[in-house]
Parts: sequence; structure tokens; C-alpha cells
Amino acid sequence: MAGLASAGVDVLRVGVLPTPAVAHLTGVLGADLGVMLSASHNAMPDNGVKFFARGGHKLADELEDKIEAVYEEHRTGAPGTARPGPASAASATTTRASTRTSPTSSRSSPTASTA
Repeated sequence: MAGLASAGVDVLRVGVLPTPAVAHLTGVLGADLGVMLSASHNAMPDNGVKFFARGGHKLADELEDKIEAVYEEHRTGAPGTARPGPASAASATTTRASTRTSPTSSRSSPTASTA
């Protein structure tokens, strides 16, 4: 959240919600992006980050794989270290690109934002 806000993106934390609620809120609030962070009872490969595009639509698996690959390269410094597999969720954020920055809390839970 802080990274998005520091880049001038309005971020709205929506709290702990099921993944479909984040997709729904992304569409209903007119957000450009929804983000869900997962840490549930599911197996580790089924937890992680899920992104929703405008309208609350899930990103294509190929695009999620590219995002994961970039993350893994930055995390490890080794190109091509992304692990294939699904991403799920349990903490959320939706954002709308803006030149304004909204204040954010340091608590970790889901988020949604509009301009």
C-alpha cells in the first residue's frame, strides 16, 4: 500500500474479505486495480497475491506469471526464478491511479481506492 500511495495512487483498505468480494468492489468502486493478499489454511502454492483489472476481472494467468517472474527476479537477483502456480487471496486492495495521495494506515489488511 505504501508503495502505491507514494507513487501518487489513491489506495483504500477494505479489510479482510473473501477474494470474490475484492473482485466485486474493484468493479463497483470503479477502481483501476484490485489486489488480494492470501495467507489461509490452503496449501502454500494456493496462497499469494491476486490482481484484478478494471471491472473486477482476474488478470490472465500469463500476465500473473510475468508479474511473479519480475517479483522473483527482484527478490532473488536471479532472472527466470519465478515458480509457476496459481495465486489466491485473503487481504485486499483496490486502487485508482491519481495524482493525489491518500493517507494509509500501517495495519496489514485489504484495501480499495477511488479518486
